[in-house]
Amino acid sequence: MSGAEEKWQSVIRDWEGSEKSQIEYCREKEINLKTFTTWKSKLKKRSVKSKVKWIGVERRASLVEMIEMEIETLGLTVKIPIDAGIETMRDVLLAVKQTCTI
Repeated sequence: MSGAEEKWQSVIRDWEGSEKSQIEYCREKEINLKTFTTWKSKLKKRSVKSKVKWIGVERRASLVEMIEMEIETLGLTVKIPIDAGIETMRDVLLAVKQTCTI
């Protein structure tokens, strides 16, 4: 982690504990609001990405054969019919990716 990342992590933690709005906090600390929100967003995305852990894909027998993916850190299980097209698989994985970056 770079020095800037550490600095902004500390700033964001301080703001979270302050119970102030972002505008109030930035005004009081003389921080540019746009810079603050940019770093807050960057650090959140990195935090979520570092917490995602794929624990595997498993085939299970049923009337409709499914592929099951578990994403442990999000408490998410995704089930897709084995005969789903590539477009469906792509759409599901994009939805999971969006969930991870929110």
